[in-house]
Amino acid sequence: MEVGDPFTKDELRSWLAQEGIEFHNSQLLKLALTHASYAYEKGEGRSNQRLEFLGDAVLELVVREFLYRLRPQADEGELTRLKSNIVRGETLAAKAKEMGLGRFILLGKGEESKGGRENTSNLAGCLEAMIGAIYLDGGMEMARSFVEREVIGEELLYIQPNYKGVLQEFSQGRGWGLPTYLVGELEGGRFAAKVKLKGRVWGEGKARSKKGAEQLAARAALKKLEETYGL
Repeated sequence: MEVGDPFTKDELRSWLAQEGIEFHNSQLLKLALTHASYAYEKGEGRSNQRLEFLGDAVLELVVREFLYRLRPQADEGELTRLKSNIVRGETLAAKAKEMGLGRFILLGKGEESKGGRENTSNLAGCLEAMIGAIYLDGGMEMARSFVEREVIGEELLYIQPNYKGVLQEFSQGRGWGLPTYLVGELEGGRFAAKVKLKGRVWGEGKARSKKGAEQLAARAALKKLEETYGL
């Protein structure tokens, strides 16, 4: 980033690590953070709007697939309502604000003076642009992981299926005993969890609550167990 930007490289690097985001292409990252007002003032001609367009499509696909699998008995109307609550601008802006993304948006001086870092459209658009950039930089699985962790919302993890309960039933059914969860606190109030079965780590998860981290770890373990044992 250039001198005069509202943050340092170290601050951005620390935030990315905290959010579990890794970029190989730093220019793609900068583009995702570049608001149209900044691009105009700098004469760069490129902003994050195209990435926002792509990220919107990736977000829609991931959310639709997640809900389709999560709620097998739900009809189209219920799935649509759930999806709309997740992808609407106000929800995305709230998620971006919770993540602290607003601090890292590159804004023009005029937009900055108008409180652009708190603007719903700016926050939601930058989050979608980040999703698009993560998809281009790391592929669909990385984008899916980011969306499920940061955007969909942990509250949906507590709607059936209960991943911890399903994992416990599987483990006990095989005579493996109860799963063991190891939870640690990360910077920024986040938590990381690992779940062990028979002394082996089968899944890991990160979330903004201990319960959410454990649920995500259990979900990852079930996926790996399915691949290994064909559940």
